[in-house]
Amino acid sequence: MKKICVAACMLCFLCLHIPRGAVSLPFEGRYSFYVTEAVFPDGCDVTDAGIFYIITCDFSDAPSVRERLDGVVGESVTFAGGEKDFAAAVETMGRTLFRGTAGGAAVVEGYAEGLPYGVTVKGMAVNFQAAFDGENITVGTPLIMGGY
Repeated sequence: MKKICVAACMLCFLCLHIPRGAVSLPFEGRYSFYVTEAVFPDGCDVTDAGIFYIITCDFSDAPSVRERLDGVVGESVTFAGGEKDFAAAVETMGRTLFRGTAGGAAVVEGYAEGLPYGVTVKGMAVNFQAAFDGENITVGTPLIMGGY
């Protein structure tokens, strides 16, 4: 449960550009940035998704990678967890607007105060999405891009 709260908070910290000097991360995960410009940071995987690029790195490297990126239009974090962890992550993020499934994963979209990215879905402002595939949880803003 603690790792879920840390992940959700870290997502918010990175999105809000809060100084991240001495952040200690107690678990493993992957962090992705959705960017409009092709960059290839050392130690990161880069996927060309057509109109944007997905830069994926280890969770612990995310703060330093973020500082080197321009054109960021979204971010997400993926980590192992169960159903209770997924529910806790969703509750931690903000107000749930939509629930459903996609590709066998449980998906929730919602709105959280203060996140810098957002889209409109069915006339409502949405700025986070969370997905659970039975093994991994992905939380992204404004939406998860490139699959989950």
